[in-house]
Amino acid sequence: MFTKRIGGECDCNLKRGDGNTSRIKTWKLVDELTLKVFEAAKSLPHEERDCLSRQLRETAVLCGASASEWAGRKKDCDDFLTLKRLHTLMIYLRYYIYLARRLNLIEQKQYSSLIQKHEAASNIIEGIMERSEDKIIKKGEDGAILS
Repeated sequence: MFTKRIGGECDCNLKRGDGNTSRIKTWKLVDELTLKVFEAAKSLPHEERDCLSRQLRETAVLCGASASEWAGRKKDCDDFLTLKRLHTLMIYLRYYIYLARRLNLIEQKQYSSLIQKHEAASNIIEGIMERSEDKIIKKGEDGAILS
């Protein structure tokens, strides 16, 4: 067992080879997206600082925190719920990025970069969710109690 530092302050005990590679990769992608969203939010007009800029920053931080929680979590019954919460937050974040572009508050190049990073993380999250849902359904067919 080794300790991997995640998010600067959070030490998470992860075992080598226990499937955490995709968790760490996902966290890194979401963390990078969070930083890029903060950079984009700085460039928004002053009048947007209390509105869209705030929503972008808060949602990005929540995405990063949820990804960190999920990456450091041992697989248990709450694992899927944590991942689902992260997925939902990512949907909100994508909309705020989209809205900023529609309002011409961020340039097309910056928008494309943010969306590319968002899609990279979202694709992994959605793939893991699909595999998790398949396992839950399979367990249910075997007579396990599902909550």
